[in-house]
Order: sequence, then structure tokens, then C-alpha cells
Amino acid sequence: MKKLLIALVIIAAVVFGGLKFNANKVEEKYSEALNLIKANGMEVKNSVFESGLLKSHANYDVVLSKGYIDEIISLGEDYKPSEDLTIKIDMNISHGFDSLLGKFELAGDAEFLNDPYKNFIKEIFDTTRPIKFHADGASGGDKKFVFELVGVQKEQDGNKLNLAKSFLNFDINGEKKITGVSLANDFIDFTSKEDIAIKIKNIDYDVKYETPIEPKMISKALVNSNYKFELGGIDVISGAELLQIGKITSDSKLTVLSDTLTQDDTSTIEKIKYGKYEFKDFLIKTKFSNLDKGAFEDVINAKGEPEAQLTAIMQALDKLIKRAPKLTFENLNFKNAAGKSYISNFEISIDPDGIDSQNLLENIPTAINFSGKIELDTTPGAFIFGSGEEKDGVDAMLVNGGLFIENGGKYVTIFKYNKRTQDLIFNENLSLKSIFQ
Repeated sequence: MKKLLIALVIIAAVVFGGLKFNANKVEEKYSEALNLIKANGMEVKNSVFESGLLKSHANYDVVLSKGYIDEIISLGEDYKPSEDLTIKIDMNISHGFDSLLGKFELAGDAEFLNDPYKNFIKEIFDTTRPIKFHADGASGGDKKFVFELVGVQKEQDGNKLNLAKSFLNFDINGEKKITGVSLANDFIDFTSKEDIAIKIKNIDYDVKYETPIEPKMISKALVNSNYKFELGGIDVISGAELLQIGKITSDSKLTVLSDTLTQDDTSTIEKIKYGKYEFKDFLIKTKFSNLDKGAFEDVINAKGEPEAQLTAIMQALDKLIKRAPKLTFENLNFKNAAGKSYISNFEISIDPDGIDSQNLLENIPTAINFSGKIELDTTPGAFIFGSGEEKDGVDAMLVNGGLFIENGGKYVTIFKYNKRTQDLIFNENLSLKSIFQ
């Protein structure tokens, strides 16, 4: 028994000695975190760290200068921030027995301390502490940070807004770089005094970076990435009228080369319904290619007055066009309420040869390439209207007029844009212009 007691004392000494050591290590990591904030262009003031055996408490003020805010959100001279922004961070850091394995956990909140930001935030959220956060992981390894934005319930001048809590998640690797970001919100409900209601539910957005990025580059980085987006549905109600958009999903991949970008996307829409019209089972596969990387970087980094930013955007557009970008719809397919199919594919590209940069937008009609194919299970009129006079009128124009040709029970049109005449030609011989002459 005596030996057992001695062994327990030794184990206790090792454990509590380890906890004390880890408490000291936590303070070191806390100091490293503050240095990282400073390295990203912000000032840290009034730092207090209270160390404990199993839990420590810390708080500090982060100051974002007027110039720093303007650099992040450049809205021109008229909208420059009038004051520095000061936010107090208050948190508890747990480093109990799990810390012996290198793990940690922290939780806290952020408080806006000074006007005009403080009043603005309180007006919206009814609190000056709208943000809570939680983080866990390994002190020298991967970490997850979760930021929670409080919900909003407001009624003003007959308008009502009900916004659920929002969650923003960051995945951080051992090198303190971001490997992924996600955003989630359960619902957004808005009703106007004109009796128009918009209901959006279950918003989820997730991006994974194949090349981890620095935190300060979160809004500027162009790296190989995989995106996922999901929206549970949208309802727009105006009096007795209702527009319903069902579940939307999107999977995208951004590929970044030395001077170009390519984006592949596959999206689905469960249904779109308005009154008696309903279309469903949308499948949309697209590919953007030959996108000029420098053009996007110029737009992202544009600063100054609106006029200067517009100039930068126009110069970026010039770069983009000269790269000969292309958009390919491999599939744009859906069905009507009766299950009849619409199947299509088309391609849009720009031939930059001969485009005058001084008259960029005016020259685009002479440089664009556009072609594609549409195939229907039934006539266009029957596909849209089912039956009746509206159906007969559409078919008289599109089928009898030669835009759609019956082929083995399908109704097909093949079209191509003629740059010389700036006209859309159907089935190699029918001019769109001629139909409306």
C-alpha cells in the first residue's frame, strides 16, 4: 500500500508539473498570437493574461486604424472611416489534462468599444458584443476557429427582419495558415411594409484551399480551391403571388496557373415555380477557361476614388478580353412539371483580334463567338404552357417559323452567332433578325 501511495504521489507530481508547464506554454502561445495580429497590420493594446493551473483568462484591445480599414474596404473619399476601430477580445483558455497531449480549447467574445462603430453595431444587434468565438486543436498543429454572429430581430418603419445566428469557421494548419473556410446560416426572413416577403433557408458555403493562405490574404488570394455551396430554398411572396426556388447546390473547382484561371462548376436546382409554371431537376455544368489572372488581381487590389476604381476595372476588362476567355455550358438541362426534358449546351468565347481598347464595349459584338444546341421532348409551346392558345402561339412562331425542327419525336434547334452581320443564325439558314422584320 505504501508503494502504491508513493507511486500515486509521483504520478500526481508529474501530471501537475506537466499542467504547470503547459500553463506557461499557453502564455507563450498567447504572446505568439498577439505578435501574429501585429504582423497582419493591427495594433494590440491593454493586454492582460491571468494564468491558472487548468484555465487561464486573457483580454486585449485590437485597434484597426482608419488607413487599415480603408485598405481592406476601399469605398472612396466620401466613405472613408472617420475613426480608428477598437475591439476588445475577452477569452478563457482551457489547458487541463488534455493539454498534456498538446491540445487546447478557448472561448470568448468581441466587444466594439468606440463610436461610430459601437452605436452602429448596437443599433443592428442590440448589443456591443455581437461576436462569440470558440477554438480548439493542437498547440503546434491543426486548429479550428468558429465565430458566431448573434441573430437579428428588427422591426422598423413597417419592415421586419429576422436573421438566424451565423457561423463562420476557419481551419488553420500548424503554420498558422488558413486551409479552409465555411459559413452557415439557418434562415433569413424579410417582410417589407409593401407586403413583400423573402424567405431564405439553410445557407451553407465551404471552401478548401489546396495551397494554404495567409490570414491577411483571405480576400485576395487566388489559389487552387474547391468550393461547395448549398441553399435550402427561397420563397418570394408578393400579395397572392408566390415564387418558389427549391434546394440549390453547387460544387466548384478553381485551378490557378501562372497567368490564367479555370473554374469548373456543377450546380443543381430542385425546382423553380411561379404560379402555374413549374420547372424542376436543373443540372448545370459550366467551365470558365482562359481567364486572365492579372485582371482579377487588378480588380481585387483596386483602390482610391470610384472613378479610379472604374478605370482599374476597365483596364482589367481589357486584359480579360485579350486573353480570349471562354464559357462552356456542357449541360443546361431541366424538366417541366409533366417531366418533359429540356437539354442544351452552348459555348461563348471572345476573339480579341482587332478589338480597339479605346472602344472596348462597342467592339464586343464584332468579337463574340456564340453557338449551341437545344433539344426538347415536345414542342416549345407545349413544354412551357402545356396546352391552349399560348401554346399554339409559341409553336406557330418557333416551330412553324423554323427555329425548332422535329427530329425523331424531339424538337431541336442548332444556332450560331454571325459576327459579321451580328445576327443569330438557326439551323444554318434562319436569321433571328428576319423573324422580327
